[in-house]
Amino acid sequence: MFDAVAHAVGRKHLRPLPDLLMRMLLGTKYDDMHRSLRISNRRFKEVSSWQPTVSNARVGWTRIAEEGRVAEPD
Repeated sequence: MFDAVAHAVGRKHLRPLPDLLMRMLLGTKYDDMHRSLRISNRRFKEVSSWQPTVSNARVGWTRIAEEGRVAEPD
């Protein structure tokens, strides 16, 4: 995820903050975000008409970064 976000914001790498600091900043949300969930959308796609709007996380994070950019003043 860090590589995808770094690419999205035009950086080679992001340096993650230490776990203790992240827990202090985010509380229990950090544990939820930090946990690795090996899931697939295959079954959901099979039983519904849903299709993802982006092909992978790198594309998704790039879109999020582009939407969040503030235009430079002229």
